[in-house]
Amino acid sequence: MTTCLKRYQLKPSQIGLELIESVLLDEPAGDMGPRLQALRDHGFAIAIDDFGTGYSSLGYLKRLPVDKIKLDRAFIKELPHDQADASIVKAVLAMAEGMGLGVIAEGVETKEQGKFWRIRVYVRTRFLLCQTATRCGIGKAFAA
Repeated sequence: MTTCLKRYQLKPSQIGLELIESVLLDEPAGDMGPRLQALRDHGFAIAIDDFGTGYSSLGYLKRLPVDKIKLDRAFIKELPHDQADASIVKAVLAMAEGMGLGVIAEGVETKEQGKFWRIRVYVRTRFLLCQTATRCGIGKAFAA
């Protein structure tokens, strides 16, 4: 990674590393923790991708040095109409806020979904709603 940073004249703070949730569950936290901490110490941000879709273990959120969780689009696509998804999202937001973690919502594509997130996310300054809107698919929702 150091070679790539030098070659492209990048700083670690310009790079976010995403780990799929299942990778974290396959690796013992004792093995993964020090490696992730070394990356964070160099300035990389660490995010857990597809949060909530695998065999989730909330214990690794406590043990591993992560900065953000990316809530899988499976919980977003039926918002705000699906009460179960809305409840899950609210619970994840509350948990993340309590742990000082950022949350990225994947798959926000409609005005209604955008409104749901604006109400819940923008009042909490620690959360971010897909800073790269086009990558996360929310460009369509807010362009209209």
